Amino acid sequence: MSRSDLSGQVRRLWHARFPDFARCQSLVRHLTDGGHRRFTVLFHPSRERLQALNTTLPAGDGPCPLDTVDPGSALHFRRWIVTPNRFPVQEEHILLILREHRAAVTAADVLDAMAFARETGYRLLLNLRGSGAAVPQHLHWQGLRMTFPICRPDCVGELVMEARTVVVNRLAPPWSGRRMLARSAKGCETVAALAVDHDGPFNLLIDGSAVYTVPRAKEYPSLFPGFKFGGAEVTGVVYAKSMEMLERMNLDALAGALSEVTATV
Repeated sequence: MSRSDLSGQVRRLWHARFPDFARCQSLVRHLTDGGHRRFTVLFHPSRERLQALNTTLPAGDGPCPLDTVDPGSALHFRRWIVTPNRFPVQEEHILLILREHRAAVTAADVLDAMAFARETGYRLLLNLRGSGAAVPQHLHWQGLRMTFPICRPDCVGELVMEARTVVVNRLAPPWSGRRMLARSAKGCETVAALAVDHDGPFNLLIDGSAVYTVPRAKEYPSLFPGFKFGGAEVTGVVYAKSMEMLERMNLDALAGALSEVTATV
């Protein structure tokens, strides 16, 4: 299947599931520093209504994603089910759900995700237990059609090899000192293996042929009580839960929260 075919199928699937979502556009704020975009804050008016459906869930981990898939609103890609996210933050927000029930991520999972990203143009995020996952017991990727600030050319610095890890160093603030993994000349297999070689919790972001690994120190920053930071937040995209939150977000607070929840090298 060509990139345009798969991408088009995903788009049609999503809009069939949420035909009215596009009537209200996402509200976006770009927080900049010296002309460089550091954070993007998103809020969609439909988000509050959709999120309200989640208030009846029991405490603890949410339901297994496989149990929430509508067979009539799903595609298959390799070992994965592609389906619209039930609580989208923007148009065409999807999930890639592993058909096998497990929590751990493997290099093969990263390779599959890289292939999907190349074929569709999606950016893919992975949250795990301890790094923002709402359903950590079953492996799944979040798929979004947007540019993450950490991937912008004005943010990423020089790539260097240190032992077995490719490190993006001299990142622009607020990512300075954070350990990131990007694709090396050794190929996708090496990158996939390096991406999952961590002892503690971490997030993954796949942007085309690049993979970013963000080791985590904690999930909840003290500056934002009750706000769990996942892969989106630690790579520069914040999903505001209300108009009030959208308006009061500021660069210093978010940079401080990022420093608190991510682990330094």
